[in-house]
Amino acid sequence: MSLYVTALELETRERADYSSGTNVVFGNRSLSYNELGEHSITGELQKLEYIPFHHVLQGTVAREKFRGKIVILGYDGARIHGIHTPWGEIKAHRLFVQSLLALTRDLERVRKVR
Repeated sequence: MSLYVTALELETRERADYSSGTNVVFGNRSLSYNELGEHSITGELQKLEYIPFHHVLQGTVAREKFRGKIVILGYDGARIHGIHTPWGEIKAHRLFVQSLLALTRDLERVRKVR
């Protein structure tokens, strides 16, 4: 299981079902995938809200900011590697979050046909 699938299970509150062989299904929503297990993502990059972790540790961020949210901790400093994408080079952890947001959008657009 990938970190993407785990995050999507948390988002949808549904277990991933791969039984079709061509889609991963989360309740009444699904994502198609190819023979390599890939789902192509497209669209624009989303504006990310970034909260420095030291602000959390210092208590300068209200707890309500995190209530009901999935929080992803990731290093975003100068030493993290970048990955070349159609949108340009994106640091690895930011690419993970952008990809996860795109997958979530795709899940919202596609409903499983019963």
